[in-house]
Amino acid sequence: MKNLLKVKPLHFLFIVCFFVLGCKDQNVSEDVNFYSAKLLNSERITMKYGSYGIDVLKSDDVLRVSNLYSLHYGQKITRTYALVYYPSVIDSLYSKEHQLILNGSSIGKTFKSHGWEIQKNPIYFGVFDLQKQTSINPLMNIKTDGKLAVYLYNFNISKDNKTFPYVTILEIYHPNYLTISDLKKIYPHYNLYTTKNSEVVSVFNTVRAEIQYRE
Repeated sequence: MKNLLKVKPLHFLFIVCFFVLGCKDQNVSEDVNFYSAKLLNSERITMKYGSYGIDVLKSDDVLRVSNLYSLHYGQKITRTYALVYYPSVIDSLYSKEHQLILNGSSIGKTFKSHGWEIQKNPIYFGVFDLQKQTSINPLMNIKTDGKLAVYLYNFNISKDNKTFPYVTILEIYHPNYLTISDLKKIYPHYNLYTTKNSEVVSVFNTVRAEIQYRE
């Protein structure tokens, strides 16, 4: 028993370093994972808040509006408000996945679980100014107006050396989930896609119609 209590200085230093630096490395690893561009939005929400769910607020052959949320004491908090623009033609090679998505499944999770590789090609990074109280405010449980970080991109899928453009997605983020600073960490090429062209303006106009500005 006496020998067990003898801890040499170098051994003691090693033990301290193991616990202190080891814990620190683990936190850094979590940060790196959180800011990995390979993460699906659903995976990143789960990583940060411990839960993830999706409600489809609107869906037709052209547009889907979704609420990607986390649960807090039984309450849904929108972490991403997403607009999805469907293609006019659906290839038979991914028609089964498309049908699941039309039925309310999460887009990224559906394709990933069916063995597809996913590529997100940026169109625009920036902010969406709420300007007034909108239907987004209660979903995100935010009371004040403000600028929310957004990401507009083309969502492509690949399998068996074949690549298909699938949908165009606009994601509007809860300020506690992703900010402009976060997007710059995830996407180093952020500054190459900050021009608000006619496509971006058109999508933003659709958003304004969907979120029903309140006087």
